[in-house]
Amino acid sequence: MWTLLIIAVVVDFLAAFFLALFYPGYSHMEMSMSVLGCVKSPVRIIYNIWLVILGVLMILSGILFYKTYYETSGILAAAGAVICIMYGIGGCILSGIFSVNETKELESLPEKIHGISAGTGFMALAFMPLIIGLISIKRQSLLTGVISLIFLRQAYCFLQYLLCRKKNLLRGP
Repeated sequence: MWTLLIIAVVVDFLAAFFLALFYPGYSHMEMSMSVLGCVKSPVRIIYNIWLVILGVLMILSGILFYKTYYETSGILAAAGAVICIMYGIGGCILSGIFSVNETKELESLPEKIHGISAGTGFMALAFMPLIIGLISIKRQSLLTGVISLIFLRQAYCFLQYLLCRKKNLLRGP
């Protein structure tokens, strides 16, 4: 199952680049991946079906995560499982069912559901390196623990960068 999940993560990463080739005008730098599933997207059906499949795989990974790490720490295993399930439901399944428009303005109910569920799912997923790092340290795998905590720090720095960039964009030139 772990191998299937690793393949799913790689496919998810590559899918956005591959599907963008069939969406004239799509820009990875200016548009979010959610736009690949918008009403005007020529790859909408494929992308949204993929999100639902990925969501199911993420829910299964949450269950597998819990079973694998429960003996190390029941609390951390449960937290990791909840994070995987939240991302699977919010960041994937609900995002695949409820699309945004091309501009990502959250005006309609489906767009609001997409925005809130995707945001919640991705924010939860940002804490997974912390869970993995703590579990790894408890299992005496210090290198994996330290690497996971470095990833957590990098995610935090990247979030700070995005927030600062957005703040500067709101001020104008």
